[in-house]
Amino acid sequence: MFQALFLKNQQFRTIAVSRAFQAFGATLFNYAFLVYAAELPHAKLAVSVISVVLALPSMLQFFFGAVAGRVAKRIQWILTTRLIEIAGYVVIAVVFATTTPGWLPLLIILPFLVLSDVISNVAGLVLQPLIKHLVVDEHLEAANGYMMAINNTLAMVGGVIGVSLLALVHHNFTIFALLNGGFFLLSWVNLFIGRRQLLVTDRQFSDLVKPADTHLRAMMVAGFAVVKQMR
Repeated sequence: MFQALFLKNQQFRTIAVSRAFQAFGATLFNYAFLVYAAELPHAKLAVSVISVVLALPSMLQFFFGAVAGRVAKRIQWILTTRLIEIAGYVVIAVVFATTTPGWLPLLIILPFLVLSDVISNVAGLVLQPLIKHLVVDEHLEAANGYMMAINNTLAMVGGVIGVSLLALVHHNFTIFALLNGGFFLLSWVNLFIGRRQLLVTDRQFSDLVKPADTHLRAMMVAGFAVVKQMR
């Protein structure tokens, strides 16, 4: 069922491939950055700091849902944030190229990685209603399963692939950052090529469903209440 959906539904295929490149890029560098931290003085502390900070986006899913619900022009938002991610990894490459290994580049780069993870999480939620609009109900389960499988698979193999690629470039983190940014570029190019039909579909969907107008603060309070009840 999924194969037929992927081959016949061009708009879904564009979103799925673009999302795969973005998810791969967002996962890949995090593991390589842990290798970088492990080579620093006080390596255990550095690895712990990175692990804790990079776990924060996963703990704020309720907030991401609130943000995603307020995005009106979804495809334009995705294209813009992809460019931000590409620029972020260019900055990371420059930091690696112009500084010596230590805590200063680590503290400069870490916020960019958090931002990339946040964008990746929000992007998945932004695209979800559009996928539901694009895919007929009988294929929706397969479509959602595939999008979820992307993240789950990359979470399992991302570390091995990241460390392997890092070894291929001889632990040159500047080259690796540019390589990682290349995956975001592929994601952007794929979406940009197929943007025309998606923009039409996005406008049609937006006419049917208006963005949430609930105040963001109220949505955050509600989210915190849900988390508190789960404790």
